[in-house]
Amino acid sequence: MIGKESPEKWEEQVLRFVPHGQLRAIAPYLPRGESSKLQPYFYEMILYDYLKNDQSAFLGLIREWNPPPELFNVTTIINAVVDHLIIYDPENRFLLQALADLYSYQKKFGKALAMYLKLQDPQVFSLIQRYGLYEEIESCIEDLMHLNVSEAINLFMKHKERLTPSIVISRLEGNRYYQYLYLDVLYKGEGKDMKPEFNGMMVSLYADYGPSYLLQFLKSSDSYPIQEALDICKQRKLYAEMIFLLGRMGNTKEALRLIIYVLDDIYQAIDFCKEHDDTELWEDLINFSLDKPSYITILLCNIGTYVDPRILIQKIENGREIPGLRDCLVKILQDYNLQMELQEEDQECGSCHKGILVGDNSGEDSNLLYFFCKHIFHVSCISSFDYQNCIICNLPRRATGLLEKL
Repeated sequence: MIGKESPEKWEEQVLRFVPHGQLRAIAPYLPRGESSKLQPYFYEMILYDYLKNDQSAFLGLIREWNPPPELFNVTTIINAVVDHLIIYDPENRFLLQALADLYSYQKKFGKALAMYLKLQDPQVFSLIQRYGLYEEIESCIEDLMHLNVSEAINLFMKHKERLTPSIVISRLEGNRYYQYLYLDVLYKGEGKDMKPEFNGMMVSLYADYGPSYLLQFLKSSDSYPIQEALDICKQRKLYAEMIFLLGRMGNTKEALRLIIYVLDDIYQAIDFCKEHDDTELWEDLINFSLDKPSYITILLCNIGTYVDPRILIQKIENGREIPGLRDCLVKILQDYNLQMELQEEDQECGSCHKGILVGDNSGEDSNLLYFFCKHIFHVSCISSFDYQNCIICNLPRRATGLLEKL
C-alpha cells in the first residue's frame, strides 16, 4: 500500500497506469488532502482521459474535486473543455454543466450564469443566492423568467432593494406577459403601498391578461390616468369597468345609459342610482325606462324610499300595458296605509319596549321591522330567525316605506 504521506510514490504509480490506458481505474484512490495531494499535472491527466472517453463521469469528477484544495489548474481544464466542445460536440450538456461549474470555481459568475441559463439549469437560482449575484443578473432577468417564472419572481421580490421594480420592468420590456405576472405579484403583495409609477401600465396589463382582477385594481387605486383607463376599457368592451370609471369621473348619466342599453340590467341600474343618491340620476333612470314596460314595474316596487313614485306614474303613457302594474300599485297603497296607521299611534319596540318615532330616518329607529299586526321591532332586538313573523302574534312581516311621499 502506498503511504498517504508519499505523493512522490503515488505519482510513480499513476505513471505506470498510463501505457495501459487505465488512468480512470486509479482516479477514485488518488489522495486529495492539502498535504498529500499530487502535482496538478497528474489530476489534469486523469481529467483529460475522462473528458475524451466519459463526459458524464468527467462532470462527476469535476464536482468531486472542486476546490479547496485546488487539485488542478482550473484555467487549463476550462480551455480543454472549450476546445472539446468546439471540435466535437458543442451541445454536450455534461461538458456545458462542467464548464459552468468551473467558471464558478474561478468566481467568473457572469460566465457561469450564462452557461446555466443556456442549459436551462435550475441550479442558477441557488448560484445567485449563494454568491449574492444580484447585479450580475440584471441582464438575465427575462432569461430567468423563461427558466422558472415563479422562482424568478420570488427572487426579485425578495431582493427588491437591489432588483428594483424599475429595473425588472425595463428588462422585461419585450415581454408584456412577464411584466403582468411580475406587477400582479407586486401589487397583491404591497396593495396601496405600491409606488404609483406603474399603475397606468397595470390597467393595460390587467385588461389584456387578468381582466377579472381589473375592477378590483381600479377601485383600490386612484393614481392611474383615468381617461386612459377608460379608453383601454372601451377598446376591450369591459363594461363593468367602464361603468365604474364613468361614475368616478362624474359622468353617471353615461354610466347609467350603459347599464340600461348595453347590459340591460334594471336591478344594477337601481343599485347604481342608490349608490350615487342623486335626484337627477333617478330621473334619468325613469326616462330611460319609460319605453320598457317590465322596467316600470320593477322601478315602482323599488324606488319608493328614494323617489316619489308619482313622478314615474305620471310619466307612463296612457294606454300602455304594464305587466304586473296593478299588483305593484296595490302593494304601494297597502304600504302607504300601514305607514300612516303607524304614524298615528305612539309606538314602542315589541321587545325592548323603548319608544319609537316612526318616520325618523336617523339613529336606531331607522332600522325597524313592521308586521301586519302593527307590532314594530328594532332589528337588533330580535334574531334573524324571527324576521318573517311577529314574535308576539306570529303574523307575517310587512315592508314599509315604499310610498312615504305618496
